[in-house]
Amino acid sequence: MLYPLLLTLAEAPANLAECTVARLRNQLVDLVAALVTEAVEPMPPENDRGLVHSIRGWVNDRLPDPGLRPGTIAAANYVSVRRLHKLFTRERGTISSWIQERRLEECRRELGRGDGGPVKVGAVAQRWGFANAAHFSRAFRARYGISPRDWRALRASKDGIGGF
Repeated sequence: MLYPLLLTLAEAPANLAECTVARLRNQLVDLVAALVTEAVEPMPPENDRGLVHSIRGWVNDRLPDPGLRPGTIAAANYVSVRRLHKLFTRERGTISSWIQERRLEECRRELGRGDGGPVKVGAVAQRWGFANAAHFSRAFRARYGISPRDWRALRASKDGIGGF
């Protein structure tokens, strides 16, 4: 963007008025400052919140899909993968960490329901998009400080204190 402008100014006649040269110089400095500011700390467009909200809704509708990946999400929501990552970085994290957090919440809710027969932890994990039960168990324990199996038992006993 800057290069063609500089070429045009370089080819401009040398007989420009001094006040015109001063104005052009000041505007060029402003343009460079704006470009540097945008590169260092881009201003979020006003509709980014709406876009993030829309993407979150789209993802929530497809949360159980184990193939839910940034590329798929970006393509379905008409943004680049880079822009998708930038949107969620502004939201304190990554799209992948947010998806995992949502899946863990749903698994925790389902395991804690205690609505009857024994629910297999691996089946719940798979139902909410976790491909690997061991990974799910580690992530659940890291997030909630208790294993999924123990959480289910605690909730089923109804004697535990639900401080989770």
